[in-house]
Amino acid sequence: MKKLYVMIFCVSIGSFAQDRGDEYIAWTKIPDANGYVVEIRNESKEIVLQKKVTTSFLEVNLQKGKYEVRTAPLDIFGKPAVWSNWEIIKVIVSIPPVVSGKQPPVKLQTGKKNPDIKIEGKNFLDNIQVYAKNNLEKIPSKSVKVSEGGNSVSFSLDTKEAKPGTYDLVLANPRKKNIEIKDFVVIGESLDEYSWKEYLAYLNGLKKSCPGSETPDYLVQDCFQEYIYVDFSNKEKEIAFQFLKAVGNNYNDRFSAYNYFAKNCHFAFKPIIGYLEYKLNSSDLSTDSIEISAMKRTLNTLKNCTGKNSL
Repeated sequence: MKKLYVMIFCVSIGSFAQDRGDEYIAWTKIPDANGYVVEIRNESKEIVLQKKVTTSFLEVNLQKGKYEVRTAPLDIFGKPAVWSNWEIIKVIVSIPPVVSGKQPPVKLQTGKKNPDIKIEGKNFLDNIQVYAKNNLEKIPSKSVKVSEGGNSVSFSLDTKEAKPGTYDLVLANPRKKNIEIKDFVVIGESLDEYSWKEYLAYLNGLKKSCPGSETPDYLVQDCFQEYIYVDFSNKEKEIAFQFLKAVGNNYNDRFSAYNYFAKNCHFAFKPIIGYLEYKLNSSDLSTDSIEISAMKRTLNTLKNCTGKNSL
C-alpha cells in the first residue's frame, strides 16, 4: 500500500480562535483504505489524540500551541498498515465554497462515460465532496481534483445507474459547509433528446483548458499553443465537433458542417435539425443566399433521410 502523506504547514492553533469548532486536519486519500488511524502529539512528544476515522480528514479542537500528526491507512483487520512520518499540523478553517457567476446546466447521459465538469470560484478545499441529487437519488462524483489555491474544482459524475431527470449539484466542504447549484445537472438517455439550445449549453458548459481554443477538453486529443488535434474516437464526439462548427462564426466551417450532416443524415440528431429550423425562420438571418440555400438543402436531407439511427 502506498505511503500516506500529510499536507504540511506550520500553523498556530490559536490563530483561528474566532472559528473554533470549524478546524480540521486533512491528508491524502488512499484508494481502497478501510479507514485511517490518526495520532497527534504536542511539543513534549506526548500523544494527545488517537482516533480511527473513515474519512481523510479529522475535526480537531486543540488548545493553543504547535502539534505534530501522523496517519496510517487501516488494513482489512482494522490495524495500521504503514505510518506516515510525523508532520506539523495543517489547520484549515472550513467555510462554504463560492461559485463564480451563473452556471449553465450540464447535460449528461445515463449509462455512458461523460466528460469532466469544471466549476470555478473560491474556497474549494482538497477534501471537498461533490455529488448531484434530487428527491429520488444521489449521484456520486469521481476523480475530484481541486486546483492549487482552491479556485476551481474538476470532477465527473457516475451516471452508470442514474435515472434521467434534473439534479442539484452539491459542493460540500467538511463540517457541512455546503453550497447547492439548483437544476445544474440534466441527465437524459440520449443527446438526441435535447433541443439545440440545450445541447449548445451542454457543450459550452464543458471544461476548457487548452490555451487559445474554445474547444471543450472532451473533444481535444492533443493541445498545442497554436492548434489542436480533435478527438474523433467515436461518432458522438465527431457529431459534437461538427455541431459547434455549424453554430460557429467561421463561414467555411459552417458549410463544412452542413455537408457533414447531409452526408451522415442516417444519424437522427434533433439539435442540428432544430438549429437549422430556428436560423431559417429567424427574422435577423444575417448571411448570404448561398448559405441559406445550403442550410435548406441540409435540413431537407435530414428530414427525409431513410434508415435513421439514434446515437
